[in-house]
Amino acid sequence: MKIKVPTQIQIGGHTFSILFDRSLEDTNLYGSTNFRLQEIKINPLRPPSQQVEALIHEFHHIVAVVYANNSVSEEVVDSTSEGFLQVFNQFNTELDWSDIPTV
Repeated sequence: MKIKVPTQIQIGGHTFSILFDRSLEDTNLYGSTNFRLQEIKINPLRPPSQQVEALIHEFHHIVAVVYANNSVSEEVVDSTSEGFLQVFNQFNTELDWSDIPTV
């Protein structure tokens, strides 16, 4: 089963755009979040599993800022994002990124 990735997602009272960002291609980053521009950026060259993990990871950061006063460490975000990815993979689904723009 495929799940279409929305071009925007609301977390708390904030709406974030989801983008593939070519500027990440020459970095070690899977993704990043720009809170000022309210953008979640995913590296388009990463394999699908790393793109999904990046999306989960960036969601986790936003939730931590909005609901936990940014009190969650990077280590916790990393480890729990991998755990959520493992659970997600067991649902035999894949993400459909076809609506996500590349910048």
